[in-house]
Amino acid sequence: MLAVETAFWNEAKRRESERVAARHERMRAEGKTSTAVYDPSRVQKPWTWRSTGMGPLFDLDEAMIASVRTFDFDLDDDGFQAFLKATYHLHLCRSPQGAYWNALQDRHVDESAFLSNERLRRAEEHAGTTHMFSDDEMHGHWRIFSRTRVYIQGAWDVFVGRLDVPDGFARRALSICEEAGKAHA
Repeated sequence: MLAVETAFWNEAKRRESERVAARHERMRAEGKTSTAVYDPSRVQKPWTWRSTGMGPLFDLDEAMIASVRTFDFDLDDDGFQAFLKATYHLHLCRSPQGAYWNALQDRHVDESAFLSNERLRRAEEHAGTTHMFSDDEMHGHWRIFSRTRVYIQGAWDVFVGRLDVPDGFARRALSICEEAGKAHA
């Protein structure tokens, strides 16, 4: 679990607690009884994604994603390919044949262009049918895509030695990157 995402989840739980407390207060002011209950297990975890849209952490996610704007990894570079193979179980990338992978290779991906990409909006299903993602689902995909680029860049910076202490990365991811670096050397 990423430390930064744990912080996001703690913030979301705090917000939910405050929301429930505000509802209790509002209901008391109206002379009614509130049945709202704070349940931390119901707070959406930022490291899981559901098709319910952007969720309560959207603004925090955006702040993290906005902090990284330079993407200089080269998906055709042999060293980067070795890095991806060594870290494949992080599930950062999808099929190289997909539109998602093609968008990942573009260094300047605009949110509106991503959301309006018809190939990304269409999902092939097992029986040969096509499913069109809703706007909420596409916003969820954009969040995953943006986060993936940030994590790949940070992991690549560790791998090539540009970043000594990767802020917000899990220790496990760092050790995987170090192992990949030893295998590449």
